[in-house]
Amino acid sequence: MRIPLQQIGDDPFRWQVTLDLADRFSESSELLRMDPVEWAGLVTRVEAGFLLETSLATRLVLACDRCLKELEQEVKDRLSLLVLPQAGAPLAAELELEERDFGVLHIPEGEDLDSEPLLLEMLDLSLPMKPLCRDNCAGLCSECGLDRNDGECDCAASATDPRWSGLEGLKRRLAED
Repeated sequence: MRIPLQQIGDDPFRWQVTLDLADRFSESSELLRMDPVEWAGLVTRVEAGFLLETSLATRLVLACDRCLKELEQEVKDRLSLLVLPQAGAPLAAELELEERDFGVLHIPEGEDLDSEPLLLEMLDLSLPMKPLCRDNCAGLCSECGLDRNDGECDCAASATDPRWSGLEGLKRRLAED
């Protein structure tokens, strides 16, 4: 959504939309489904520039990183930024951030504010790096594929790591002596 900052006067600019963004996150292997995103915001003119306040809400269905079971995660997030239009503002990639710059968005003077990258970044940051159905998830057996949360299999007792096979002969010889 492009917000025309030049047209914001004493009355703030408000929006509330529902967006289907599941296709934007289709590359994430953990994300199975995403409900439409409720995206609302308010842009108010302040002395230094503009104050952007946004909120989003959605529900994600993710695959557990260890056992692949589905888990749901409610996402509710808020963001407040000071938007500073500046003549000759540097590109984001050219800007060296200092602590005072956190919470500030610099944009070239006279341009509209594109809020979509902010929304996508908020959603991206809400995705867990390693989604787990529970903290102590045991995962799947690498041999038979049994969900170890449901019970133990016989594979763990019989499986031998082939990297130790060279030492097996040494162990037998020492036992014979």
